[in-house]
Amino acid sequence: MNFNDHLVIRVHSFGFLMKETCERLFKIEEHFSKQLPFLFDNKLGFIVHDMSYFGTALFQSSLISIPGIVMMRKFDMVIQILKKLKMSANGYYAQNSNKSMGWLYYIYTESSVGGGESEQIVKFSQMIFHIIAIEREMRIQLYLANKMKITDMIAKALAIAKNAKLLDT
Repeated sequence: MNFNDHLVIRVHSFGFLMKETCERLFKIEEHFSKQLPFLFDNKLGFIVHDMSYFGTALFQSSLISIPGIVMMRKFDMVIQILKKLKMSANGYYAQNSNKSMGWLYYIYTESSVGGGESEQIVKFSQMIFHIIAIEREMRIQLYLANKMKITDMIAKALAIAKNAKLLDT
């Protein structure tokens, strides 16, 4: 409460369960709306001091692993697609670190303006599923171009996992 003079509610889930996650969020929002007055206009949506929070005030994000896209040098293509849809992607960094966490990327919406909540949820979900489809295609291409090397890497990783006493993360 009182983060820039408004209430911020965050709901997290594992897996890509946007509908279920948003349903939990809306229940929490409904509970607070009975206790606190929200400044809301039917045409503009929620009204707060920061223009980026106008509209539904719904911001969505997903943390995804996309090694195939990165290794096939297709990440710039994904960024261009995201920009057209007013979304962004950042490399994911461990807390209190400036070291990137492998091929993890944080995909998120930049604004909550444009369309209702359901429309925004569907649009974001479709984009994530599109990125997943690109990732799967890039992984297949990587495998087909490097069968021996990838098979060897997998065999070594399995041997280490089967026989090691301590494993690094």
